[in-house]
Amino acid sequence: HIDVTVLGAFEVAENGDLANWDMKIPHKGPLVGGAMDLAAAAKAVWIVMEHNTRSGGPRVVRQCTLPLTAQRCVRRIYTDLAVMEIGASGVIVHEIVEGLSRDELQKRSGAQVTFPPGRKDPREFSRDELEQFFVKTQRAGHDPSAIKGSYAGAMGLPQFMPSSFRAYAV
Repeated sequence: HIDVTVLGAFEVAENGDLANWDMKIPHKGPLVGGAMDLAAAAKAVWIVMEHNTRSGGPRVVRQCTLPLTAQRCVRRIYTDLAVMEIGASGVIVHEIVEGLSRDELQKRSGAQVTFPPGRKDPREFSRDELEQFFVKTQRAGHDPSAIKGSYAGAMGLPQFMPSSFRAYAV
């Protein structure tokens, strides 16, 4: 089994649906990879992506327009603008980049985003979640050093590289 997988995405819906492959790229055929298996098997799916497309369209959307990789699987989204999670009420923003207003983030998002009171620094938020994950793992009788993870990106685009995860997540 896989405890956490970090994937790239073209779109994430407010209910956690994931679209990270696309049939619309000319002369490439369907760009399907192992992300379907990873998203279906992982206990937690975290997404690293640019917040908007090259043309300025939103990637965090109400409903995916591209073919789905997996339904209701995404738990966390790290973009170049915000750290968000998918909750029962939709997209919850835990941190936005300095200098970007809540209104501007909402304008650049295709889904309704909400802000909980007392937002944390993204490093603190990520560290807290990882610590909770390891505590729960130990309580369940698992060795944290045996946890397996994965990283996969769509077509190797720069926004899906581990350096993006490091820059935006921790």
